[in-house]
Amino acid sequence: MARLLTCFLDLNLTERLSEIKAPTCVVVGERDVLKPREFAQLIADAIPNAELHLIP
Repeated sequence: MARLLTCFLDLNLTERLSEIKAPTCVVVGERDVLKPREFAQLIADAIPNAELHLIP
């Protein structure tokens, strides 16, 4: 489990998000502790025409 979490933390595909051409909906929970709203906003901003939805 620790190895999986380490790999997850080391993986960064942010620079490739602009390559996504499919309609994209980014969803984040208001109290998400693993990846807070700021991260979801970065993802939505990087994907052309993506929508961001916040779940209360």
